[in-house]
Amino acid sequence: MDPKLFRKLPVSGDGSCFFHSLVTIFHVEKKGKIDPVPNIKKRSKELRKQCVEWLEKNLNYKVKGTGLSIREEINDALVDEGVQANKNDNDPKYTSLKEYLEYMKDTDGYAGQIEIYAIAELYQRNIRVFNKNGNKLNNMGLGYEINNNSENDIFLFHNFKKKLSAGLHHFEPLIPKKILESDKPKQSDKPKRSDKPKRSDRSKRSNQKTVRRVNRKNNIRRVDRNRRVTERRNDRTRRVNDVRRRNNVRRNNLRRRNNTIRRKKSI
Repeated sequence: MDPKLFRKLPVSGDGSCFFHSLVTIFHVEKKGKIDPVPNIKKRSKELRKQCVEWLEKNLNYKVKGTGLSIREEINDALVDEGVQANKNDNDPKYTSLKEYLEYMKDTDGYAGQIEIYAIAELYQRNIRVFNKNGNKLNNMGLGYEINNNSENDIFLFHNFKKKLSAGLHHFEPLIPKKILESDKPKQSDKPKRSDKPKRSDRSKRSNQKTVRRVNRKNNIRRVDRNRRVTERRNDRTRRVNDVRRRNNVRRNNLRRRNNTIRRKKSI
């Protein structure tokens, strides 16, 4: 994706950057221009509340493309949080589904893929998330496609990097320039209705080729998405097994040490 097609706007990195970005996008779409968003923190808090309420009411909702329910997605997030906490020798932010939802109600609770599902369903709009790779914007695997209406997509930028700590991950809004009044062509620049070329057989064939090309891209995207889901499941399984293996080693070492102490005392 060409970054020249978008305006990337800054938002506060206070844990609610995902909701700040959405509120900013909705505001710009309504105004048709880039203006400061009034009461952005209050509006982000209200959007966060709607998001969590949707999650609470739709725990059995099956995610398109993965077949996992929201409940299962949250359980996977609990495992990931436990692994990260154990790796960093910290206490996990949440250890149960209830704690996860309470954490997300907090204005500092960092949103991710699960919350993307909720917002996409609440607004019935596809959400596409990109990061920077050289001079292009690449789809990084986050996001959710719920319909074929690509004209109404929500675009977000995410500065995700493998070596970057989770606390520094940050969402920012990507505003398509075509919706901004300042970037729209003037009335005099638009072709008159009488000047528009008539549709010929050649143009029809060209449109059919375009449709087939788009369908091929969509099929490739689905395959990539399913592959990423499989890789994510396998990675989570490996991490859980690693944690269990380390815990078993610790218990065995502790058991041996206690047995040694008992033998010494008996002597």
